[in-house]
Amino acid sequence: MRLRGARHVLAGFPIMHRSAAGSAIRKQHGDAMSPRLLFLLVLLPLAACDYADRDQSVKIVRAIDAKVAELGRSGQDSITFTYQPGSTLGWGDRPIGDYEVTLTDKGGRREVRISERGGQDHGTYQFPKVVFATDRMAATKRQGEPLTFTLTRAGAAVELTSMR
Repeated sequence: MRLRGARHVLAGFPIMHRSAAGSAIRKQHGDAMSPRLLFLLVLLPLAACDYADRDQSVKIVRAIDAKVAELGRSGQDSITFTYQPGSTLGWGDRPIGDYEVTLTDKGGRREVRISERGGQDHGTYQFPKVVFATDRMAATKRQGEPLTFTLTRAGAAVELTSMR
């Protein structure tokens, strides 16, 4: 099986053509990229960017980070707020069933995870801009119950003092 020299360059990399079986395919379809392949490689990823994020763990991180920013602007020493996650099924616009939220910060591994009974687990290594004294915080909730977070200013940092 011989390879002919590079005839085309794509993104700085030479495109090599096989001289045996690949020739018949090239003769049939030509050297140009097919419109279907162009659609899959370019247009589908662009269309996917328009959809809202359904990952409930990421939404928890964003909610905490928004309150961290609010705490910084307000000058208060602490803030307590509630957050109601959506279901891990579908688009997250339905009420959530029984669920558990876990924040882990152990040995450099920082993770936020939400598990819905009868649903899915959503986890992210994005982590809120907070510190906490223990290496793991968890809260288990019944259907429709919101989470309650308390953030406290600790010098330049913001500490997550409770999640219940």
